[in-house]
Amino acid sequence: TFNTPNPRAASMMGGMTGPLDDTDFNVLTINVVVPTADPVTGMPAALTTNQVWPQSGTTTRNINFSAQPMMSMTNFFINNEKFDMEEMDFTTEQEDVEVWNITNQTMMAHPFHIHGNHFYVLQVNGATPPPNMRGRKDVVAVPPMNGSVKLVTKYANFGDPNLPYMFHCHILSHEDGGMMRQFIVNPAVSATNEPAQQGSLTISPNPVASGGFLQINLTLAAAGALEFTLSDLGGRTVRQFDLGEKAAGNQDLSLETKGLAAGAYFLTARLSGKQVGAGKVVVE
Repeated sequence: TFNTPNPRAASMMGGMTGPLDDTDFNVLTINVVVPTADPVTGMPAALTTNQVWPQSGTTTRNINFSAQPMMSMTNFFINNEKFDMEEMDFTTEQEDVEVWNITNQTMMAHPFHIHGNHFYVLQVNGATPPPNMRGRKDVVAVPPMNGSVKLVTKYANFGDPNLPYMFHCHILSHEDGGMMRQFIVNPAVSATNEPAQQGSLTISPNPVASGGFLQINLTLAAAGALEFTLSDLGGRTVRQFDLGEKAAGNQDLSLETKGLAAGAYFLTARLSGKQVGAGKVVVE
């Protein structure tokens, strides 16, 4: 049972009395029954075994947190850039192991989070982390005032050339203040460089380098004026390709990506004004 304080004492403290003040009432009932048939009476010697990936020959990325001015609580940057959903910071490949060196130049700690994957913390401020930080993590606090964290990660299970992953500070106001970026994990490289089939379009290479060429294969059911529209993720048209009159049948086409900013785009094909295909394109 539980007894609340005397209401007169509560009144002297300036508080309000409630319906259960100065009364006895039950807060918990414990029912004792017969033991289970196979009770657990001890703790295992180990709950899991951490297998940290070897770092030899891995890709190394340097991630820097900053604020402008340095003591700002609302204006944050990662590698001197604010989040832009139309920009892709980098691409990696499924099964690759990467080491990330994160430095925090701001006046406060930031809980750093990577989407879609766990990682192991190798160092905090150059020192081996304590035992509670040596297991699989998806958030780690990066100390302030040039504090640093070194981690190792591996995207073993997921890869998609069109849908990016985010990395960001897990304080919402910091993330909204610009402290978030994104990257692409491509499926593991096979023996052949196979193009990506997206509906009625075949697009390769994808991702494509800015300044390169997209190779498009499209089968037309009828003749007509063919055009392609490249739009950003906000729906704004960034480039129009007018390919003129095309005959019915299979078409092998080339679209130049010179001058396009890195990021994700939607490519739409129209024949005489009617949509005949669409797909996603990532520019590096």
